[in-house]
Amino acid sequence: MKKIFMFVCLAGLAVFSLKSDPVTLYGRLLGSGSMRTTSPQVEAFQDAGEIQLYFAVELGSLNVLVADEAGTPVYSQQVNAASGSTLIIETGTWGAGAYTLTITDGLGGSLEGSFVIN
Repeated sequence: MKKIFMFVCLAGLAVFSLKSDPVTLYGRLLGSGSMRTTSPQVEAFQDAGEIQLYFAVELGSLNVLVADEAGTPVYSQQVNAASGSTLIIETGTWGAGAYTLTITDGLGGSLEGSFVIN
């Protein structure tokens, strides 16, 4: 049963990777579950009308912020990032331009990446 579940989880991640453009995230989160690992803690993908965040490990409470080119927040949410969970940020109504995605934990860790909406 564990082998089947793991395959389904990995297959779901592969679907994200195949249909979406990756958003490169720089930095490191320090929250729970953020032990040193060779795989990313959080993966971000841009698809038509949305940003998808996949949390690979348990990270606890995180703040997710997206700001436009002027630095004005267009999205802000506190999430409980469980291992294997996904957050979808709807971007379909946002104007064209460059945006910055910032994810922070309560211990001073952060991840940051940029994406463009055409």
